[in-house]
Amino acid sequence: MNILLVTYSAYPRIGGRSTYISILKHLLEQHGHTVDILAHASGLNDVYIVGGRRVKKAPLRKRVAEWVVPLLNKRYPNLPRWIVWRETERCFFEEAIRQFDLSRYDVIHTQDIFSSLACQRAIRDKPIVASFHNCKVEEWQVNEEAGKKLPIEMAYVSREELLSVERQKRVIVPSRWLKDAFVRLGASAEKFTVIPYGMDIPQFQQKMRLPTDVKRPDSPLILCPARLVPIKGHTFLFEALQRLKEVECRFVCWVAGSGVLEQKLKREVINRGIDDVVQFIGGRSDLPAIMAFSDIVVLPTLHDTLPLVIMEAQIAGVPVVSTHIGGVTEMIQHDRTGFIGPPRDPGYLYRSLRYLIENKRERERLAGNALQEALATYSDAHMMKQTYTLYTEAIHSPPTMVEPADYTSIDEQLLDPVHQLGTRSLCEATGTLVGTVRSSDGRPLPHAAVHLMDISWVTLSVTQCDQEGRFAIAGIPSGKYAIITSVGEHWNSCDLVIRENEVTLCHAQL
Repeated sequence: MNILLVTYSAYPRIGGRSTYISILKHLLEQHGHTVDILAHASGLNDVYIVGGRRVKKAPLRKRVAEWVVPLLNKRYPNLPRWIVWRETERCFFEEAIRQFDLSRYDVIHTQDIFSSLACQRAIRDKPIVASFHNCKVEEWQVNEEAGKKLPIEMAYVSREELLSVERQKRVIVPSRWLKDAFVRLGASAEKFTVIPYGMDIPQFQQKMRLPTDVKRPDSPLILCPARLVPIKGHTFLFEALQRLKEVECRFVCWVAGSGVLEQKLKREVINRGIDDVVQFIGGRSDLPAIMAFSDIVVLPTLHDTLPLVIMEAQIAGVPVVSTHIGGVTEMIQHDRTGFIGPPRDPGYLYRSLRYLIENKRERERLAGNALQEALATYSDAHMMKQTYTLYTEAIHSPPTMVEPADYTSIDEQLLDPVHQLGTRSLCEATGTLVGTVRSSDGRPLPHAAVHLMDISWVTLSVTQCDQEGRFAIAGIPSGKYAIITSVGEHWNSCDLVIRENEVTLCHAQL
């Protein structure tokens, strides 16, 4: 079988979705299937089939914007700019997909909201199976972004997410919690198949034994492997670690991962006076080896579906301290295979970490129970078999009723109900972003790409630096954003806040 995995995100990257794609591709290829991946390249400057053809983003997106923005403004007057920008990006991704010859593939397997919607509109005569790894509506409620959006904008997010599921006949989710979240949005329960993530356990155990260039500290090691983004809850962990230090508890904490909050979190660690016991080690390819000699893994997450790092920690025989949210409750039995407690609670994290630091026997008991459960639960063969069964069903079933869209058409089924809620007649509160992009030795980087991202990591606007490495983006609605600056596939990111009638400065380094 020839299979195409499609994700809107960059691939490869550090994170659960990318890991899932890599594991699934490896398993399917082991069983004789051909698997390709269509995604953004690192740096977001191309959409490509990994190892094959590339489509340049900037010129294609510009051409799409030339027709989609006037069309949206004409049909939906006063539509908030944030929605116009997201629709432009989604139409671009649809058109990027159309640039590839997909005739040889037997089935398309999408991995997120954007790829699900785009493939249904861009691809003809191919069965599609959709996987979802998160619910953005739930995530935005957790990180309090929903309260900062207009009602029409939250209605758009909900409608976008609902249609990405409802237009599919077969939907895979990794946890019962995520299925329930989509049903709460209005999705039909019968279209879901819950297939928990699986792991190549022998391969992971082999990686645990590989050498690493970091030395285990003498004090008990707490490992926090999580992207540096708001929903991972690092700030609550840092408050707990500050309290541990104040009572002279011996420990070292390594924070593994990257993300838009990196600089902010590093400043917080310094301000709390814990920079001598907290070390940021970045995204690590040798994380299994580091996990193997860690004493505790902590994940203070505020929102998660089925974190792969918990699976990995359990296989590595390391006790996990996490929070009672999402699919985590399906992975940890409190006080038997780990600790789970309330999110946003530094006191709970402090008590749990201190107890485990001071009680080696308890660490061993929890880790032993978790390892036994993990070996019986996280079967990659089971994940692959169930997924392949859905592929086969899709291939032999009647085609979907969703009619693929032509170029230069907008998604009226998505936008009509949203626009009927009414739009503001007043001008939006907007600000301006200006900055520079320079190399590590201070040289300006002319023509470096600058991508303005919303908090769900959807590109809203793309520009290029001038000859002096300077850039500007005007008319940005007030709120939280990130930018990705890149040259080719070399990139960096940072978070920022745009305020009404203010100019925000951002000086990026590559």
